[in-house]
Amino acid sequence: MIGKLLLAVAVANAFLVISIHTHPVEQDGGDFHVAQETHCVHDFPKIEDIPHPVQLKSVNSKRDKRSPEHQMRIQVFYHKSVDELSKIQQEIVRAQIVPNAVSFWENALKVRRNVGAIHLNRKCENNQYFMAEDDPTQYCKNQCVETKCGEFVVPEEHLKSCHTCDSFGRDCKKVTDEGPGVNNTDFVLYVSAIPTKQCGESIGEQASTVAYAAHCQQEIEFDRPVAGHTNICPAAIKPDEVQGLSSTFKHELLHALGFSSSLFAFFRDSRGDPLTPRGSDGKPPINRKLQLRQWSDKIIKEIERTWKVRSGMVTRRVSVMVTPKVVEEVRKHFGCPTLEGAELEDQGGDGTALTHWEKRIFQNEAMTGTVHTQNPVYSRMTFALMEDSGWYLPNYDLAENIEWGKGLGCDFAQKSCMEILEMKDERFPFCNTVMQSDSRTYCTHDSRSVGSCNLVQFAKPLPTLYQNFNELEGVSPSDISRVGSSVTLADFCPYIQEFTWKSTSQSKERGTRCAQAQNAPVGDNNYALEQYGNGTRCFEQGGKWEQKSCRTLKQWKRYGAGCYPYECKDGGLNIVVRNVSLPCSEEGQVIDVRLKSGKWLHEGTVVCPKCEDICSNCQVQKQARTDPDLFMDDVENTCFEGGANGLNGFFSTFGFSLNDNKKR
Repeated sequence: MIGKLLLAVAVANAFLVISIHTHPVEQDGGDFHVAQETHCVHDFPKIEDIPHPVQLKSVNSKRDKRSPEHQMRIQVFYHKSVDELSKIQQEIVRAQIVPNAVSFWENALKVRRNVGAIHLNRKCENNQYFMAEDDPTQYCKNQCVETKCGEFVVPEEHLKSCHTCDSFGRDCKKVTDEGPGVNNTDFVLYVSAIPTKQCGESIGEQASTVAYAAHCQQEIEFDRPVAGHTNICPAAIKPDEVQGLSSTFKHELLHALGFSSSLFAFFRDSRGDPLTPRGSDGKPPINRKLQLRQWSDKIIKEIERTWKVRSGMVTRRVSVMVTPKVVEEVRKHFGCPTLEGAELEDQGGDGTALTHWEKRIFQNEAMTGTVHTQNPVYSRMTFALMEDSGWYLPNYDLAENIEWGKGLGCDFAQKSCMEILEMKDERFPFCNTVMQSDSRTYCTHDSRSVGSCNLVQFAKPLPTLYQNFNELEGVSPSDISRVGSSVTLADFCPYIQEFTWKSTSQSKERGTRCAQAQNAPVGDNNYALEQYGNGTRCFEQGGKWEQKSCRTLKQWKRYGAGCYPYECKDGGLNIVVRNVSLPCSEEGQVIDVRLKSGKWLHEGTVVCPKCEDICSNCQVQKQARTDPDLFMDDVENTCFEGGANGLNGFFSTFGFSLNDNKKR
């Protein structure tokens, strides 16, 4: 009779959901912008369906607890559903989305190399199997059944042999031989493109799932995931959304590799020993409430913080990742030597909370639960979490810089946004301007995009914990409890958010990211003489812009920020407007702009930022530099349409004389 009868534990799935928020904006009321949020919903594991861990052979003959020194190898297998996509969709999946993500993580992570092929274990009837002491073989109770990894039926050649026993653990035998397995790989990735139920799930009426992923089998010695799946929803595979889909797939693949609440309990220390005590079955205990393996407080701790909200001071409990490398990196990022660890998301319900970084303080880090920007970054903190799993050694040179919260201290990391807003410290990135059709624009925190404050009014009062205002201009006292950021995962804390212009008179949308040339406004919409493309960034504007011709004056309501080229020259910063390089002398300097373009004279202002934020050489920035007014167009005796004394004609239209400035 074979030993204990065991019940397997299911794998977690993750899927990304795009929810779309629309807000009125721009010039004639016919245009509006669309701010897109990408939500990741990572399902918690169910106690139901996972085979016994896979036995791997180590490169070294001796058991080596810590040697992740070989570049990771990921081998991809495509489901037949990918072959059924259109040719364009197949090219996007096979030549762009999947290989780009796979290549990134292969280059970013080193692992402890195994020799020989990976043979995945089989699924057993009713998820029950027997194990004998000192024998890694899984004996299915009664029979082996179809083995799946997500939507993908695992090929027979990838599986170990099928062993069975009767219901009493007797009559044990080998039913089938094992296949050749998967050679020369450290992780087997199964990719499908099936319009599943998850692909049809939505949040309200304005959401659709993009993709989801999970690990499906782990190895027995160190618990590292060795196989996983991703399903890309076919409707999301579009040529004009490749960048966003690529970012999504990379995010999802990392969930399968280790950034998952279903895997945290399996993390190991630098010696290769478990950070969570194991039971008699060699696995961490099960949290019945969450339906996942419960981690120890060496991995995640609950911390109490005093939190200021509209009703006063309350106690808030947060979960923080406290593994060594993560603590080191998050303290360094915020400049807070006493920070307990990196805060995890506590909103979004099952699948978002606890399995992403907290959106409020890590905004565009790629592993937050909603990545609305076009530039999500994988920071050193995320790489540190992968190292702290005990399975990987990351290449930190590939980690990206996250500006959000950098160097803002313990206050930013540990206090409510209401308390931070009351400090009125311009370094902090939160805002308090309610979004309206004629509201002004601002630069995003990294100055890479034009944005707007995403502060909106909801239909119902927000939970007490997320009511961050006592009063706001334009909001009645009876409505103040209903005001908060449209990005709910950020604890309803409002910030400047990138958006998309969309016009009723134009079929094509344009974004506000400065580096993308296709976002440049055209025709009359470029009243502020903006320029988009490489070498540009966002600069604040000091007031509204005007356009003047001989007999016409246009005053634009929308103003606040725009994209312009810049130069670091002569020991200072120059802002380039209509190919005219305007020197900045000091931070906050308002440069008056008066330049012709076509038949129009454009008048407005740009504001100089801190030189050191952009240029490495700012030696003469605070010295007297050339007066920008010397570069402006002389229009006193010129009509933009060709006639002499044309400006007199312009002013005479309004009853003024340029010569004596007296009303006739």
